[in-house]
Formats: sequence, structure tokens, C-alpha cells
Amino acid sequence: MDDLGTLGGADSQADAINSAGLVVGWAMTADGQRHAALWHAGRIVDLNALAAIEFGAVLEEATAINDFGQIAANGSNGRAYLVMLPAEFRQ
Repeated sequence: MDDLGTLGGADSQADAINSAGLVVGWAMTADGQRHAALWHAGRIVDLNALAAIEFGAVLEEATAINDFGQIAANGSNGRAYLVMLPAEFRQ
């Protein structure tokens, strides 16, 4: 078992992993917000930094990832999103 870390907050949760070892879920930020997260090569990435979604909405949880680097995530606005990872994460 590995401690995946957070985005500066107290908690995180892994929800899915693909065959390349990419893990998705959520992590708390320092100000207590839940953000969708990706764990890759020993580091954590806030998926909000990789995806452009509606103004004011936040990706709160990533629930699935496939071997093509496509991630299903839930937004704070009640919508579901499909995030495609940049090539650097899919190698």
C-alpha cells in the first residue's frame, strides 16, 4: 500500500487505476476543497489544471480511467466530464 498524498489538504481517495498504473480519484486542497486528482510517476496532478470546463465549475472527483488516458470525472455543477490526458501522461 502506498500513501498517495493530497493537494495540501487532509484527505484523498483513489477510485480507479488503469493497466499503466495511472490512478485517479480526489484529493483535498489546502483550503478544504475536493479536486479530481491523477497520481502519476510518484506525483499528484490536479485535473483542473489539465481540463478546461465551464467557468466556476470544478472537477471534484475522477471516477474511472481507461488505457487510452480518458478519465470520467464529476463536476461541482452536477455534470459529468470526459478528460483526455496529454500524451506525456499516456506513455
